[in-house]
Amino acid sequence: MIGDACISLGMLMNKYFIAILPDPSLASEIISFRKKNLDGLNEKDEHKKFPHITLQHTFSRGEGIEEKLHPFLLSLAERYHPFEIKLSAPGHFDRRVIFIGVDYNPALVKMHQDLKEILLTKMNFDSKEVSVEYHPHVTLEKKIKSADFNFYWEKIKDEKFEGKFLCNSFSLMRHNGKVWVEAEKFSISKQYQ
Repeated sequence: MIGDACISLGMLMNKYFIAILPDPSLASEIISFRKKNLDGLNEKDEHKKFPHITLQHTFSRGEGIEEKLHPFLLSLAERYHPFEIKLSAPGHFDRRVIFIGVDYNPALVKMHQDLKEILLTKMNFDSKEVSVEYHPHVTLEKKIKSADFNFYWEKIKDEKFEGKFLCNSFSLMRHNGKVWVEAEKFSISKQYQ
């Protein structure tokens, strides 16, 4: 491993994922909510955390993947009208992840399904590389130690978080060896007739 890039058969591989990023104002509110309720948890990783809703989890690919993905992601973005995403109450996966839930949104679910289809049929992803089930959320903290979970869950479980934003883009994120950076942003641009 070199940072978070890996070498496979002599080819440098980069890590990527595809996400929806909330507007900066809401992102700040989410960060403040996390710091207020989960202060002290995994602080050494604070620089790696940023609010997002994952459309496609992490995958590794070599040189040229961004150029190959570009037309397909652009086409996906052009199929959708901007849509509102509402955030809801805190939740958790097992005893290792605490998140803010996302209210059910048919456009978001359809976008995920369409992206999955593109990755499987056009980009030759293996079925193990794409999410079978989709549970949209904004992760507040992951890799929580068992000994810490109950304390932090009790602190946050009854807290209210209400937020919404207009989803008018999604992003291809690339790991630069230290942090995630936005490799490319795709504007959701279908016009109403």
